[in-house]
Amino acid sequence: EILVRGPIVFERYFKNEELNKQFFDKDGWFKTGDIGYIDDNNNLNIIDRVKNVLILSNGRCISIDKVENTYFNNNSIINQIYCFGNDQKNYLVGIIGLDANYIIKYLRKLFDEGGDNVDRKFKELIMGFKYKKIQTKEQLKELKFRINNNLEVKKLILRDFDKNIENIGLQQYEKIQNAYFEFEPFSVIDNTITPTLRSIRERSFKKFRYEIEDMYNEGKLFFKANL
Repeated sequence: EILVRGPIVFERYFKNEELNKQFFDKDGWFKTGDIGYIDDNNNLNIIDRVKNVLILSNGRCISIDKVENTYFNNNSIINQIYCFGNDQKNYLVGIIGLDANYIIKYLRKLFDEGGDNVDRKFKELIMGFKYKKIQTKEQLKELKFRINNNLEVKKLILRDFDKNIENIGLQQYEKIQNAYFEFEPFSVIDNTITPTLRSIRERSFKKFRYEIEDMYNEGKLFFKANL
């Protein structure tokens, strides 16, 4: 965390020891809440906010915004994403919103490239679907159920995501190890995102806490040897 002190920085909050303890260290340095580093040219680079960094049970520190942005920016089928981890678990899971307009085309592509282990009936349903995109909410609900209850399909999707971010710079421990797939899982109406589309993490967790618990009970979809 970047700490600052000097003549242009106020010394303390007036008559508010609680805030003083929260925002100042014992030597009087102000905690900015930013994480950064000094590069070879002695420039200060700000890379994230402390509140967006989580620590896993193995001690690994993860910038959650970095992970979410990496997946989102390099996988066009993703239209929303929320990653979760804490100091009780040693890997990340994700709630991932898929683009309903392109999901049929996307799944067909995955099945063509490597869907040998996918349930035959599910594969026939997707490959034989006569429309380019889902037509009704009932079809979307059924597809969501089938994806999340088919381990091989979930693996295919996550493998494709990982392939697309392979050279972007995420470490293995920063990658999503299990996921629950939805179509537009977050909205301003249910207060899981802001009007500027920023995630409200506490509300997102509350909405999907049972799915997150199920993913951790299921465990990692991959081990390192399979990636």
